[in-house]
Amino acid sequence: MDVVLSLKVSSAMAGAGRLSQLAANLQAMLLRLGEDIRTSCTLSLLEEITACGRATMAQLRLDYLEAKAERQRN
Repeated sequence: MDVVLSLKVSSAMAGAGRLSQLAANLQAMLLRLGEDIRTSCTLSLLEEITACGRATMAQLRLDYLEAKAERQRN
């Protein structure tokens, strides 16, 4: 559960609202089902979190590189 909470909070702080919401959904699911993450529902959500996390990291990298290039131009 600590990992889910960490993902939820750090995503929110980074402005990754969708990823934070997915983590909140997983948190709620784990509270309902117990911490057994091997159910088909949780595995499906984990796959969605993985894909969203990868897309979020790609966007953060792009934003960083664009901001860096902008600073170098000025």
